[in-house]
Amino acid sequence: MIHSGAICASGLSRAEFVCGKRTWRPKWCDLLRSDEERRDFVAAGAAAGVSAAFASPVGGVLFSLEEGASFLNQTLTWRMLFSSVTASLLLDMMMSALNGHAEDMSNPGLVSFGYVGDITFKTYEIPIFMIMAIFGGLSGALFVQLNYRVTLLRSRLFVTRWLKVTETVLVAAASAVVLVVLIYSVPDCQPLRGFPQQATGSNKTGSRDVTSQRGNASIVADNGDYGEYIERSDPYGDNGHGFVIKGFCPYGQHSRIADILFKTPEGGLHAILHAPLDEWSFGPLIVLVVVYHLMATCTYGVMASSGIFIPALLIGGVWGRIVGMLLMRGLPGIGTKVSKYALVGAACQLGGTVRMTISLAVIILECTGDITFGVPIILSLFVAKWIGDFFNPGIYDLHIEIMGIPLLPWKPPDMCYNVNASDVMSAPVICLRTVEKIRRIVKILGLESLSHNGFPVVEDYTPENSDPTTVTFGRLKGFILKSQLERILLGQDNNISEEELDSVIDLRMHMDRSPYIVQEDVSLPKIFKLFRGIGLRHLVVVNDRNMVVGIITRINLAKYRAESKKGQLKLAELEIDDR
Repeated sequence: MIHSGAICASGLSRAEFVCGKRTWRPKWCDLLRSDEERRDFVAAGAAAGVSAAFASPVGGVLFSLEEGASFLNQTLTWRMLFSSVTASLLLDMMMSALNGHAEDMSNPGLVSFGYVGDITFKTYEIPIFMIMAIFGGLSGALFVQLNYRVTLLRSRLFVTRWLKVTETVLVAAASAVVLVVLIYSVPDCQPLRGFPQQATGSNKTGSRDVTSQRGNASIVADNGDYGEYIERSDPYGDNGHGFVIKGFCPYGQHSRIADILFKTPEGGLHAILHAPLDEWSFGPLIVLVVVYHLMATCTYGVMASSGIFIPALLIGGVWGRIVGMLLMRGLPGIGTKVSKYALVGAACQLGGTVRMTISLAVIILECTGDITFGVPIILSLFVAKWIGDFFNPGIYDLHIEIMGIPLLPWKPPDMCYNVNASDVMSAPVICLRTVEKIRRIVKILGLESLSHNGFPVVEDYTPENSDPTTVTFGRLKGFILKSQLERILLGQDNNISEEELDSVIDLRMHMDRSPYIVQEDVSLPKIFKLFRGIGLRHLVVVNDRNMVVGIITRINLAKYRAESKKGQLKLAELEIDDR
């Protein structure tokens, strides 16, 4: 949903309507096509995606600020909040109407953890939660490291698109085989709740059986935790969050591990959080958490629309439930609310994987609808993040580095105060004169290797006679974007004659006369703060005579990363994909 929201927002910001070979670009939408507006659209789309998925408008805003926005301002904040609230409201209206009760407005998100209940915690439980957070950080760091190795192997083996599609099909087939083998090999049968005792040989207390006859079929109703078998001859089927699966168990019993694996992921998480204490035994849960951890490690990053939130929450919920069962067996006075340990485990696992704190805490609290358990959740997320950061970066940051995306971190690298603008700038620079020939502009825009999106406009510069080793490129007068040049040429209807190619254009009518500039001896942290705080894309580097010597873009800054592993800090220079 996060990715889908960002994609939709990016498409809307282009304001293009394509029908066959015809493209309509309304002029009144030109303001939306600027780089700044497009970044704001994508940030708002990501926030709306989180809000629609988890019914968490505030959590969506915080997620986008924490992970999706390159820079922050007040206007962007309220735009994201408006998008998040609108997405949650529209989804609630549509889902309520589809479920036949449009007036109730009871479906604000696609994923809901359900109300966990009036759970409380005692003082002596806080150290237990902290120990769980340490384990969640370690488990998340292990997940990230294994996925990193798998992703590097995947990038070497599956290069073309067809190979990536083939890999996705193979991973899906292998996952299905593993799940079926797991269901067959792990004996975890339990009598159906509410099924007649004579059919299974046992009947759990706390359920009510209503039996009638329709031919030779037995009709069963259950008021337990796993759905209602009302007016139905087959006790197996959909129970609201997935299916009650017979698996390889006798008739009248169901495979508890199959119930988790064949549910929707959010349905499995709902079951882990809300099932009674005696619903599962230790063995199947341990096997499930190990297998699911390895499967999620291998599947995240394939050429398919997949996420990390729900798998990580389910993994953490399972081992959190194991911890709760152990504590309640060893310390009977601790209570029977195993759901709070499953909830803390889910939060710790996800926090140790993605390394988010504020937004993740708000998302979980909004999903559960219970703010009384906020303190343990927040503390656990902080500890899980600190433990995970000791070993490697978060899963999102790691994939950004692998893909070579020039996304700036929140702060400059720690060991770069002796790095100057002259060390990171791109040179030589393609410059345009204040009065430039159309032929040269067309030639520059037609270069296949051109990765520039803007050009300094200078005077006292003759490109035909310039030496490739030239240090300066004329006196700066302004800056013009590539998109502006393309619009200027489009005004010629793309039919430029030879006579027009030899004519000239006065760029002073179109250029930015006061671009941002820095001296060549300015330190990298100061440059970084300019890009991060203002949202720059280009920064012209000049000498003390205002002569252009280079240009700095986000790509030049994003390739410098400070890595901290096991207490050791080092500065790395990455290879950035500038395509």
